[in-house]
Parts: sequence; C-alpha cells; structure tokens
Amino acid sequence: MQVHWDDAAGVAFVSHPQGLLLETPQDIDHWREELFSKLANVEQQQGGRFPIVISLDGVTIRPSMAELYGTVVKAYVERFASGLARYTRRPTGVGQVVSVAAMKLGFKANLFTSRSEAIAHALSSADSAAARPRAPE
Repeated sequence: MQVHWDDAAGVAFVSHPQGLLLETPQDIDHWREELFSKLANVEQQQGGRFPIVISLDGVTIRPSMAELYGTVVKAYVERFASGLARYTRRPTGVGQVVSVAAMKLGFKANLFTSRSEAIAHALSSADSAAARPRAPE
C-alpha cells in the first residue's frame, strides 16, 4: 500500500497493490495497521487532518467483510480526514461493497469513477469542514 502527500493536488493519495483481497478479519486488521501507520506519518507532516483520496482499483472486499471494512474507514476518517473521496474505474464489485458499508454506518460512499472527481470532492469537503465553526472546548 502506498500513501503519499501530493503538494500539487493538496491531498494525500492512497493506493493499494493490485490483487489486494480483504476476505478475513485478519486481512482487515493487517490492512488497518498499515494504513493507520502511513496516514499517521502524513498527519505528522501536515500538522493535522488532511484531505484523502483513495484508489480502490485492484482491491477486492468480500461482502462478509463490508461492515468491518466500514468500521475501519469510519475510524480513519474521524482521526485523519478533513475530506474523503474514493474512486474506482469499476464501480460494480468493490464499489458496491463500499457503498453498502458506508450506508450501514450512515455515511455517503463518496465514490467516483475518476481521480479528478475524487480530488475535487475531497478538497470541497475539506473546505466545508474548515469553514464550519468549531464547538467550544
């Protein structure tokens, strides 16, 4: 898995190795540990939350793992993301699993079929989050 900050786009890109299969809780745990570690590095470099764009191309998530996958996504969104978007050239398959997982947790899938649409969405979400007043601490 690769996670890198792109200065030109103003987002962190996440890509997965071709053929990644998330079919067991152990697969999800391993994926989560690696992803959180790499996102934490970007968080440190950026000094806080940041927009994230994820490529789902090459990833297969078994429907039986959709809820666990969604729980992990919710956790990293809450910790790291000021905006989030995902994209895949094949919206059926993994896209459907992601959409169902998001709906079950009360979120929008933020799933697009092009990288440029995903970047625009992640940045607009980040802008909206930055414009919202913070609750008093």
